[in-house]
Amino acid sequence: VVFLVIAYLIGASKFGTWLATKVVAPMIRGSSPTITFELVIPSASPTAEQAQDVDTLVISLPAIHCYAIQMGVFEKKENAQAQSDSLKKLGAAGYILSDEDMYRVLAAGYPDESSMEKVRAQLQGEGLDSRTYEISANGLRLRVKGTEEQLERLEAALAFAAALPGQLSQAAIAFDRDTQSTASGVSVLKGIRDNCDVHALTVGELTDSADTTLRPIADYLRDMYNLLADLCADGDAETVVFSAALKHLYLDAVYGYQCMANVMENA
Repeated sequence: VVFLVIAYLIGASKFGTWLATKVVAPMIRGSSPTITFELVIPSASPTAEQAQDVDTLVISLPAIHCYAIQMGVFEKKENAQAQSDSLKKLGAAGYILSDEDMYRVLAAGYPDESSMEKVRAQLQGEGLDSRTYEISANGLRLRVKGTEEQLERLEAALAFAAALPGQLSQAAIAFDRDTQSTASGVSVLKGIRDNCDVHALTVGELTDSADTTLRPIADYLRDMYNLLADLCADGDAETVVFSAALKHLYLDAVYGYQCMANVMENA
């Protein structure tokens, strides 16, 4: 009964469509405190002309905040995995988040608390208990010195990193809303994957030539590229399985962004 209720909430019903279009994606916003870093990117072999071309640019990574619906918390990972597997069969994320000695199982993420509470009230009315779990991180600001070409490339890469969770949430929304085929979903992800690869290489290159400040961003983009590549290779997956994987990937992006920002803030 519990899982039939969840299937109703996230399935191809009017409420499921509302859930997909209104509350799947986490909201990225700039209201939290912003941490500022100073970074100089040297040229590998600077010419006199390049030395005169050094400029300063402030690049921001916005804060992130997500309200997720938590379906269970377990001491044993195998119990969390059992619930996760059941949720995935119904098209939910079944995302397992390790929290010290506990394992949280998340069904989906939400852009604001009011939307999340509406969904929880619906679940409660059907006799299904749930909790709220928040994923958030402060914004970051990089004051970078480098050549115009270096700054342009870095700015584009960080803009992509900031937008990545939103891109994946929109892909998940469109997949369910438009009843896309798995092939169509893979086609969308391939474009995101290729851009992720380009920007991961850019940040990795600048990290190698500067210091370790950018390393968490490079790691985040590389990790997301690998996850995207794995999902793109699963083009024969059933529609419901692929839908669950998209929601899972989107929460991967949210949590990965949080880890990236936390590492940089605490460095």
